[in-house]
Amino acid sequence: MADRYTKKNAEQCAERLATTLGKKFGKCWIRVDGKNVAQIGCWQYDHNSIYGGGVIEEIMNEGGGIDQPFGSRRLKPDTFCVAVNMAEKAVHIDREKKRKSE
Repeated sequence: MADRYTKKNAEQCAERLATTLGKKFGKCWIRVDGKNVAQIGCWQYDHNSIYGGGVIEEIMNEGGGIDQPFGSRRLKPDTFCVAVNMAEKAVHIDREKKRKSE
């Protein structure tokens, strides 16, 4: 039987990747002097099943403008988590290689 991945699983995968890369994840808005201000550089997972799944977004300015650092193609939760696992493995391989060359 195949594993079933949900939006929550994909969000956890995105958070894990953010942690691996030293990025802040979630709760990207704070209240300052009565106004909502976005935290520049913060990552969030945006999911919309109608459009095919989710993407990682990065806050680019205090007004909440976003970039999608891995592209705009939305992935279903299972495919998203597979992609994140591959990205994490690549980061770990690169870090290990750099550590050994020091």
